[in-house]
Amino acid sequence: MGVVVALVLLCISLTGTAWCVMPEDEEAFRTHLRDQRVVQWAFAPSDLQVATAIVDYGTYGEYCIYGRKGGEISALVTGKLRPKQVEGSRCHFIKGGAHVLVVLREDFAEASLSSLIIHDLTSDDPSRHIFSVPRVYDLRYEALSSTEMIFWQKDRAFYNQGLPPYKYNYFLVAYDTTQNRYSFDFHLCSIIAARDEEGVMLNNRAVQLYRQGNMKTAGAKLEDALMVGQVNRGTIAQNRRLLARERGMLESRQTGEELGGIGAVFDNVKLNYLLGEYDLVLMTLESGRQRWSRGDRVALYGLCYARKRDYAELQRMSKVLIDGDYEYLTEYFEEVARILFYNRDLGVLQAYLKSLESHDALNPTLAYLKAAVLADAGRLEFAELLLDNYLSRVSDEEHHLGECEEYLCEIATILGHLDVESRTRNRLVRQVIWDLSDPAYLANFSGSLHTDVIKLARNIGPRIIVPETSLERFGIG
Repeated sequence: MGVVVALVLLCISLTGTAWCVMPEDEEAFRTHLRDQRVVQWAFAPSDLQVATAIVDYGTYGEYCIYGRKGGEISALVTGKLRPKQVEGSRCHFIKGGAHVLVVLREDFAEASLSSLIIHDLTSDDPSRHIFSVPRVYDLRYEALSSTEMIFWQKDRAFYNQGLPPYKYNYFLVAYDTTQNRYSFDFHLCSIIAARDEEGVMLNNRAVQLYRQGNMKTAGAKLEDALMVGQVNRGTIAQNRRLLARERGMLESRQTGEELGGIGAVFDNVKLNYLLGEYDLVLMTLESGRQRWSRGDRVALYGLCYARKRDYAELQRMSKVLIDGDYEYLTEYFEEVARILFYNRDLGVLQAYLKSLESHDALNPTLAYLKAAVLADAGRLEFAELLLDNYLSRVSDEEHHLGECEEYLCEIATILGHLDVESRTRNRLVRQVIWDLSDPAYLANFSGSLHTDVIKLARNIGPRIIVPETSLERFGIG
């Protein structure tokens, strides 16, 4: 994942104001710090006489927000930076200059680690931040509107290791003017409704399908939701726009833009998989145009068969990978098992969980899916016990445990076990955020597990039924 992170934001007024800090005022701020090494300056794109600076003091650094009143310049906000954060950190004016986004960035694990803070310059105490997210791995972002930003991360799925295009996970940070705070959510938003309105249910089903990776079917559900929906049409329309935007971004990568436009090799079969065009992927297998010797290609065929519930062909592809000693076999089993869980096909899922366990008994996805099976069957106490025991004996230095911790938080909250919830949440917030999905689920937890099936109507959609006995196959004797 050695992709250079471009920390670029629109540092212009997003509200259309014609005022800005003039050149002579800029010089006053620069003169104020003329004896210091300033790594970056930013000036308010509004009539606010405000500037920001990243200052390098050698053994440490600071980000500073300065205000000018008359001839006096004073510090409104300061924050310390570690030496390795100084060069990569930046400040940006957003919301027309009323807010300052501070990005504390450093190199980390072949990419970068970023912490974000937003200060409100119009408040009585601008040093208090109104939004923050710490230690996010490989983060990119951009302004979407005057009150919204998009965050994205490269998905950790195993098929992102090969040729482009790459799958990204997107998130929306939106400013609420009535509460003076930022909300953090997935960029496609579900709707909490007081009644079963068909458009709302179709929207929510589309959101879940999208989060499961099925972009094509999610788009079709959103089209249907707009046709029949009577309420919350603005949210449904925005979901459709954002999904179309992401689809367009994926399709545009065929030009080689993602690797600098230098005639990069591009995997059209993987593009079709990411777009949810599973039949088109399988057509390449039937036409014989692709070589079976490429393990990642066979793996994509297997994933397509899993999504189409053709388990005989899935098993055939899996055998090819096993016999060929595919290097990402463990990750392939993880991905197939996730699909099977959302298919609610317990028998096939058990077989793949067993295969995954034989390759990596302490795999976090294995523990998460075991707990999800139990939770989906209504056996929350067993699911909590499984995850709590697992997390007590696995090191977060060797495994990325955020998903297990986030799910345990949800389960413990539902059960009212606040000691488990608090302990797990505290552990979660201290770690590197390898996947922003985990804090997004927690930030928007509404009392139901995120693995619950969003049904199109009441009492429709099967749940997993786990036998009262033989739980040893799920890791509980």
